[in-house]
Amino acid sequence: MPIKIAALLASCFLSFGCTEMNVDRFRVVDAIDGHPIDGVHATGSHDAWQPSAFLGVPVLCQSETKYAASDNSGLVQFDAGGGGQSDVKFEKAGYKPCDVASSWPGYRESGWFNGLRWFRWEDQATAVVKLQPLRHD
Repeated sequence: MPIKIAALLASCFLSFGCTEMNVDRFRVVDAIDGHPIDGVHATGSHDAWQPSAFLGVPVLCQSETKYAASDNSGLVQFDAGGGGQSDVKFEKAGYKPCDVASSWPGYRESGWFNGLRWFRWEDQATAVVKLQPLRHD
């Protein structure tokens, strides 16, 4: 019995502590000097797996693709609605393209699950994304 209780508490702790946060605002900054970057093109989506009517088998529900660009302060603001962006691609000439995915505790670079490539929060509604400048050798 104690093992079942411990397992239940552990699953509750993990499920509450690992909630994904989806937002419609990002601050894009230069990864080297931290200055905001204007004119960054962002493409966002909120695709999600949801249970279907057929025995609850998960199906991919694709959302409308949204587009936005950063202003002088580096702020990218998608139209509100749709629960926020779970996946966003940032692109600007002179910088490496960056794909981010919503995860806990912020956003991670897509394809990196080891926790070493997390992007943190500026505030509760704004994730900060650092773009890496291209090297010109």
